Amino acid sequence: MSPEPPHATLVTQHVALAVTKLTIDPMWILCDNESTVDVFNNKNMLVNISKTKHPIRLKGIDANSIEVEEEGELVGYGKVYYHPQVTANVLSFFNIMKRYRSVIYNNQEQDAFLVTRDDGSVFEFIPSLEGLYYYDFCNSIARSKTLGIQESQTTMVVESVEALQSNYTARELKQADTARRLYVMMGRPLIRDFSNMLKKGKLLNNPVTIQDYCMAEKIYGQDLGVIKGKKKAQNQR
Repeated sequence: MSPEPPHATLVTQHVALAVTKLTIDPMWILCDNESTVDVFNNKNMLVNISKTKHPIRLKGIDANSIEVEEEGELVGYGKVYYHPQVTANVLSFFNIMKRYRSVIYNNQEQDAFLVTRDDGSVFEFIPSLEGLYYYDFCNSIARSKTLGIQESQTTMVVESVEALQSNYTARELKQADTARRLYVMMGRPLIRDFSNMLKKGKLLNNPVTIQDYCMAEKIYGQDLGVIKGKKKAQNQR
């Protein structure tokens, strides 16, 4: 008879459930000062997923539990547990403190946890509307492209649009595609102006929101026409 796996707590899982699963962006990494383990539900953020030698039973405040028997590597961080039924991707604040050079929070200057990597660069866990502190994994993708970093090096990276698309539902992808087309049809306005058009109902029979367009930028990157326009303007100066 195999020994019972040790228990671990994940309070954020149940906080997330309270605001519904659809609210938690699959590309967010939450920082939780109540959790005792690091655990992810998004396999596209991890490499080398395999059976763990140290399985755990993840138990929350509602007495339900999940047997977690796999782990993967979050490149640039280290090993984390993996289970597709966990509500969110979560890093324990305690483990973050041990892993990185420094973690600073000063609400007099900014409502965010500032984490310094080994190379001196800084990333932020910022608050969502629900009060969950998160880091957007898409920032790491953009950073790796800017620096030309390969997947084998110590940074978090996702290689393809297909990998990003797999994190969203068919409805979310349809809304993102519709938002992109609408943005182009409107002549690629400033994002601030486009947001105001959507919020103030200036576009009749409009099925999308600014969140849909932001999601499209996460999946496909910034609109090529906007990038070309900025470069042209810079060259004319």
